[in-house]
Amino acid sequence: SALRGFVADNLVAGRRWFGGFATARTADKPPRYIHYYYAERGLGALRNEERKGLIAMLEQLDDAERALVRSVHTAMRQRFGAIAEEAGNKVTMRNRFKGERERWRLAFAGAKTQSQVRAALADLWSRAGSNRELQASWVTILPLLGAEHWQAARDLALVGLASYGAPKENDAEDDVGDNKLEGSER
Repeated sequence: SALRGFVADNLVAGRRWFGGFATARTADKPPRYIHYYYAERGLGALRNEERKGLIAMLEQLDDAERALVRSVHTAMRQRFGAIAEEAGNKVTMRNRFKGERERWRLAFAGAKTQSQVRAALADLWSRAGSNRELQASWVTILPLLGAEHWQAARDLALVGLASYGAPKENDAEDDVGDNKLEGSER
């Protein structure tokens, strides 16, 4: 498991377990992104079963970090809910779910500055509509968007995307199904 090795390396080095999640790659040839779901001959290394490990690791986050991840989960749930209402059929819905997840993955992984991370999060939150998690925790989340912690916010946003729902080809409805993060409203 590339994820297990990544987390172990971070902990041994005294870093937060998610530190560098946005830029972490495997040692494979060609290297694969750890935050991106595995696809044969693709860019990703994260396997669906490893998502459960990510969800378990969310318990190790502090309150602000957990609130940020939950706000991303809430926003994704609302975006996928809107897509499900608009889609004419399951194939269209599945394709739009995949495109939506990829859009936000690229926005967060490609954010190289504090302002880009804040802009990507603000864009996600605004497109999702009213976000009770964000409303309840914005004062707690705000310090993560400052100059000292923006990289952690970027990593946590990607952790939120990777731990939200399962990108199953045969059942895209799981993306709007239950999420195991305690306190996450579904």
